[in-house]
Amino acid sequence: MVGGIAQEINARSEVLRIERQLEEARGRLTAIRQAKYKLKGGDGSASDTEPEMYEPTYNGVINNKSE
Repeated sequence: MVGGIAQEINARSEVLRIERQLEEARGRLTAIRQAKYKLKGGDGSASDTEPEMYEPTYNGVINNKSE
């Protein structure tokens, strides 16, 4: 019983760690895109010519639109 609880805690910790890494990667991607648009003379907002690849959901999970 205790071992099962420890496994669940460890698995949840790993999920949280990976989610944190994902958020950091998203932040880096945002910064790269903003820099790219500024170099092009844009205002730093999303371009209408680039498709949205991800659609947020209400439970915090991101749905990939290309699937």
